[in-house]
Amino acid sequence: MHYAQLIQIMVALVLVVGAPSAGPLPSWHTGEIFAAFVLVAFMWFLLVSVAIKKTRSSWEMAIMVERLQWASLIPLSIDLYFLDIKALALNALPFSRFPTLIELAGIALYIFYLIITWSTVHIVRKRRGYAHLTLSSELSYQLRMILPALAPYFVLAFTQDLLRLLPFAPLKRIMETIWFQVGFFCLFVMVMIFFVPPLIVRSWSCKPMPSGPLRSRIENFFRKANVRFADILLWPLRGGTTCTAAVLGIFPRWRYVLITPCLIESLSLPEIEAVLAHEASHIRHRHLLWYVFFVGAYSAILYRILDPLWVWCLSHPMMLDLLTSLRNSPPVLQSLLTVTPLALLVILYFRFLMGYFMRHFERQADLGVFNVHGHPWHLIQALEKVALLSGDIRDLPSWHHFSIKERVDFLSEAARNPAVVKRQELDLFRKKLAFILVSVFLVCLPWFLPVASWEARARNNFTMTYIDQVLSRGERQPEVYLFLGNFLMDKKEYARAEEAYKTALKLSPDDPELLNGLAWLYATAKDPRFLRPREALLLATKAVSMKPAPHILDTLAESQFINGYVKQAIRTEKEALKKAKNMKDYYEKQLARFQKKLPGASFGPAPPS
Repeated sequence: MHYAQLIQIMVALVLVVGAPSAGPLPSWHTGEIFAAFVLVAFMWFLLVSVAIKKTRSSWEMAIMVERLQWASLIPLSIDLYFLDIKALALNALPFSRFPTLIELAGIALYIFYLIITWSTVHIVRKRRGYAHLTLSSELSYQLRMILPALAPYFVLAFTQDLLRLLPFAPLKRIMETIWFQVGFFCLFVMVMIFFVPPLIVRSWSCKPMPSGPLRSRIENFFRKANVRFADILLWPLRGGTTCTAAVLGIFPRWRYVLITPCLIESLSLPEIEAVLAHEASHIRHRHLLWYVFFVGAYSAILYRILDPLWVWCLSHPMMLDLLTSLRNSPPVLQSLLTVTPLALLVILYFRFLMGYFMRHFERQADLGVFNVHGHPWHLIQALEKVALLSGDIRDLPSWHHFSIKERVDFLSEAARNPAVVKRQELDLFRKKLAFILVSVFLVCLPWFLPVASWEARARNNFTMTYIDQVLSRGERQPEVYLFLGNFLMDKKEYARAEEAYKTALKLSPDDPELLNGLAWLYATAKDPRFLRPREALLLATKAVSMKPAPHILDTLAESQFINGYVKQAIRTEKEALKKAKNMKDYYEKQLARFQKKLPGASFGPAPPS
């Protein structure tokens, strides 16, 4: 499977999972959805036909095919986000209980558009004399290239769905823990490492290389390189017409050396050895293990950073205002705004960051030829032959390989100046070390971030947004304004708090909680403009007469204290402490504070009753 196709399928999964379900029923009728779906497929066929016919050479066509495979995500997005295909599937089939089936159906839809692309490209290739396979063989080849990467994921994901359906509450609680998710990811990685290589060789119809001089020479070559493997296989890539080689598997028992018949027929023995030296260098430098590390690092960083980043965004009122403004927007827009950053993150990480390392790993593997032959000329000859046999692709760019021209130029320079090799190795080592350090930093970063503070600010922002929405509707419930006043008091926004309490009192003039709230504001405000002792005492006295609860008695005591009635404040606070069932420490501290002022207190007239 091509690396680009793997990334495309990852993006397709993000689009499928993030697509709106549009509630219990799709907004389109079934017949309308089907007609629109056929129209989208037909328009995609026309677009692919026009794009392919404009290409003039085989390598231009190869570039266009990769672009079209990326572009196949567009009709998929139209089906999911504008035609309510997902909502239709959720209602027509038992997908709600098996989320993996939704993902599988979505990937099948994406493959449908890929099949249109492959079929159209094959027809044009056949007319130009490029096609070496029948249409059915071409489609079978493309699908078999994809299958090994999809099968393990969907089998494990479907198993997880089945476990969730089991009527065991402890199991469901375990499945919600972080340790289960980490364990499931590790299981997925182990399946990919141990079971995918054998699955690939069967899916790709690879056969063991027959015994003979060539096999013996290859076995001797790898034995000298101290590279162990399970088998050497003939790889009939595109009917055996493609010239390449590969190594599959990290561990020797599940490691396979793949060689296409074209490579054997077209290259001399020294050239084949040079190609194998490249593959052996991949193993020696553990590049496949690095690819596993890249996937693990991506998953760990995403898991650790996403939640704190989201909380940080919500802690800023501007972001919350934006989300609120989008609340009434179409579900399509909301879903697209959610999945687009995630899809871009997949592309940026795997296509560009990991792609950078993949190119340099290939360059490092090319340098392995110096350990075998002491010079690069046999590998250069092999590369030039492969470029010619593949349709003159010497200058064809690739995001995970340097072009053959760039590889040849680098090898030639390394032969002339050995310092280039050391410089390349040192530069790659530094960048791998930097990647490890940055990954560790990002994984550990949430431990040092003020996430709790962000969460508190986010909750405040949510509360203010809710209150503003309630007030904008002209809410007539006094308890809403009481909640608002208390919330604003905590934030020391005295003017708005006073306004909220007074609005509530207009709706319910004799509510003791409202009287108590405004009394506490006038008795404790840090802003002198709102410190009104006499009004506080009048309000608190009235509130206590209706509801002598501990917290209201405390407000009366505070009001008596700031008016100079210290003995009365002590007596009232003792009554509050006596009635209190909780927060006794608070009332005791209040009482101690009042008693400290008793000796030098100046007593005024008796407080109003």
